Amino acid sequence: MKDTTKQYGLNVVEFFKFDQAEFYALLEEAMATYTHGVESLLNKGKAANISFVREPLVIALDELHKKFLAGYKIHQDRYCGVKGISLDLVLIKPAEMQESEIAELTKEVEEQYLAQLWQRNVDETNRQIAITLERKAREVEAKKAAAETAAAEKAHAAALKDLLDAYAA
Repeated sequence: MKDTTKQYGLNVVEFFKFDQAEFYALLEEAMATYTHGVESLLNKGKAANISFVREPLVIALDELHKKFLAGYKIHQDRYCGVKGISLDLVLIKPAEMQESEIAELTKEVEEQYLAQLWQRNVDETNRQIAITLERKAREVEAKKAAAETAAAEKAHAAALKDLLDAYAA
């Protein structure tokens, strides 16, 4: 069954169309965050890198070896060292994993952009409706005032005619 709750032309006017440049700017920002970000215990978001902090060193080296076999690489531009008995590194995820996550990220950014675009159009539709209602209310008020003025002028003219007729005889 098709979702008709978010369909343009029924209850919402599409003032703002899908803008490829705007979408690519959002995607580029998300990609920069992904590329430079580091997944860790504190940062669960998607990122091309992971924080690898393990101890004791003997177990950490075995886990690191397994990561290397899975395609991970040490990030050369990030901190890399041994602190006491723990190993502290930043690893770069394998390319296949990054491609998969980038595809998911692209889909998420598009969904978020479409939701934001929908909300902007809903807000603008409501704003335009409010403007139209206010304008129509002013038009009704102006017609009412013009009718009252015309009625007052007609009553004034009738009263003047009556007076002129009464005193002309």
